[in-house]
Amino acid sequence: MNIKQNHPIQKILQFFQDRNILYVCWKDLDLFTDIFEGKKDLDILVLNKDKHKLLDSAQEFGALILKNRLEVSDDLLHLYLTDESGCIFHIHIYTRFITGESWLKEYHFPIEKQLIEERVWDPIYRVWKISNLL
Repeated sequence: MNIKQNHPIQKILQFFQDRNILYVCWKDLDLFTDIFEGKKDLDILVLNKDKHKLLDSAQEFGALILKNRLEVSDDLLHLYLTDESGCIFHIHIYTRFITGESWLKEYHFPIEKQLIEERVWDPIYRVWKISNLL
């Protein structure tokens, strides 16, 4: 797949980066093609201390952020973007490294800072992702 230079996902992640909101893509890295075609959601992690700055920045960018009222955790937000053709892109924003049952996310691994510090650049999709060493 040929990823265009100004893809909405790349643009908002760079927008965050420019505002000193560091992120890392941490899940389903083998599905980037589907993610960039709008067929699958992208999971990113940001530090909890940046949550309010991220919310303000997403609003400034023009993205829609929603909270699923059925989810138990406050550490997961849903961000939506569109491109010029109307394709919708969905990003899950985690502010803590949590996992578990879909609606519960009952397990927390306190390694957020390490994941962001050890992230690596993906030159094809032009995003920061977790290191292959993890």
